[in-house]
Amino acid sequence: MKKRNYIFLTIGFMLWSFKQPNIHQNYKSTTLIGSYQKMPDIMLKKGCNLCHKANETVVGPDFKSISLAYKGDKAKLIKFLNGEAAPIVNPDEFQYMKPVINQLKHVSADDKEKIAQYILSFK
Repeated sequence: MKKRNYIFLTIGFMLWSFKQPNIHQNYKSTTLIGSYQKMPDIMLKKGCNLCHKANETVVGPDFKSISLAYKGDKAKLIKFLNGEAAPIVNPDEFQYMKPVINQLKHVSADDKEKIAQYILSFK
């Protein structure tokens, strides 16, 4: 049952994203939220903005909740992004994030540093 739900969710997400031709461009222009910094391009390329928002839970947890859970511990967050640590936010839903984490293993250390810095900027 869970596997079937995951497959339907994945297919639905893919179909929805194909219907959004300018979705990344739209978020580039709206990534400055209050005093928060601009979302790094690598996050836009990987589609992080499709499931994660600043202060609103959509598919995945919002950036503020992630930031509060990691309490400024950039090293711990980067370990998670490397696939070397268990999730501390919504661990029961990690199955949906796991394919993305596998993709992030191939992202440069500098880009992971930017991702972590961006997420932890939410207070």
